[in-house]
Amino acid sequence: MSPTKESWFWFSCSGRMNFLLEISFKFQLWRVKTMQTNSTHTKTHSIMNMNIDAGLLKFCLEHSDGSVGPSNLPQRDPQDYVWLREALNNLESDADRMKKLLLTIQDQQKPEGERAFALEELQYLVEDIDNSNDLYKINGFVPIINLLNDPSAIFRYWAAWIISTLVQNNPKSQDLAMNNGIIPLLLTRISSETDNQPLAKVLGATSSLLSNNKRAQEAFRDSQLLPSVANILERNEVDASAKTRAILVLKNFGAGSVDLRKAVVKDGKALEILPKLLNNDNDQLREQALGLLSVLLDDKANVAKVRNSDIVEKIKKRETDIGSLTGEELEAHETELDLCKNLLAKLAQAKK
Repeated sequence: MSPTKESWFWFSCSGRMNFLLEISFKFQLWRVKTMQTNSTHTKTHSIMNMNIDAGLLKFCLEHSDGSVGPSNLPQRDPQDYVWLREALNNLESDADRMKKLLLTIQDQQKPEGERAFALEELQYLVEDIDNSNDLYKINGFVPIINLLNDPSAIFRYWAAWIISTLVQNNPKSQDLAMNNGIIPLLLTRISSETDNQPLAKVLGATSSLLSNNKRAQEAFRDSQLLPSVANILERNEVDASAKTRAILVLKNFGAGSVDLRKAVVKDGKALEILPKLLNNDNDQLREQALGLLSVLLDDKANVAKVRNSDIVEKIKKRETDIGSLTGEELEAHETELDLCKNLLAKLAQAKK
């Protein structure tokens, strides 16, 4: 079947299928490469098994200039057109796709790699806020949070990442997650997880749940969250990525109120741990440590405690060290330098 004979098909979609063809093939190739690059396991996936998103189709139709005509249809292998036509005839909604993925995820007879890839694709889909909210409607949340206790680290990793995506900057999803019992599961994983990658994702999910969420902040208040996070920050085997997210947990928790900041200092041992972190080799970890300190200094009682510690001297030294840098090195540390200056200014202002 030649491309010219396919023209009725292209023009039935307003003559814009050339644009769709070019974009959809590139999009699917990009998606496969991206998923394989980000995946923690190796698996070969055929483009024939991938969906062309309904959203992509809509985008292509809305953004084409409509310039395709009988004389400039793309000259491709006829099988390309067969594939595209079959793909378009089998478009499914994201909700239907998520249902299929959940069936794969819950099927313990499936290979671990296939189930893990389904989790990865689900995480991609719930980055869309509508899909995120729809996951609850199709009863998909509970099967995901149950994976937090799965023996497989890769399942715990993807489950925590999905939860983090669901609750990030989404008050409705935050409430639904809490209604479905997410807090005890997160607490269990924070206190017992020994693998750095799942731990980082669990802490990321916890910090996202706490962000601008008074209900979550209060719910965690009387739990073992803060001592568990303090323990993570003091453990040598925990890597910088997980510790950075642990600081974000303390930061988002303490941002809620003066009382919560007091709890971060008392139960989270923040002012005892922060001086050690300010000497860490990891740039992001140091920046987050300075950011947490800035939040804690909103409480006047903490200002006096910081002044009486060696934290001030460490900040001054770091400011001097960064100030001596030049060019790209200085540019790479501008955020940290600004944090140091703002903290010292805040301390000086409070002294007056």
